[in-house]
Amino acid sequence: MNHALVGWMCLAVYGLAALTNFYLSFIRPWIHSRWGTGEYKFVSGIPIVHSLFLLAAIVTLPSSVLAGILMLLLLGLDTGAAHWAAYAVATEFLPKRG
Repeated sequence: MNHALVGWMCLAVYGLAALTNFYLSFIRPWIHSRWGTGEYKFVSGIPIVHSLFLLAAIVTLPSSVLAGILMLLLLGLDTGAAHWAAYAVATEFLPKRG
């Protein structure tokens, strides 16, 4: 199997997980606040483990501006990635202002 094909498949799996996390973190609560009638139940996204697919895509894909932009965009949206986890922990333990 071609390395580029494996890379694009890994990026697609990562993209699906990233978009799912974004939906569960931002879009679903917004929809419920607008049209929800019952109590909102939080649903956890996919944890950090799916980031291994991004790593595999980085390793297997040939250099491409399109792939790089797509990876950065998905990484920014992925609320289950390590940088969002670090942000959540930092905001939890930093003193509150005001």
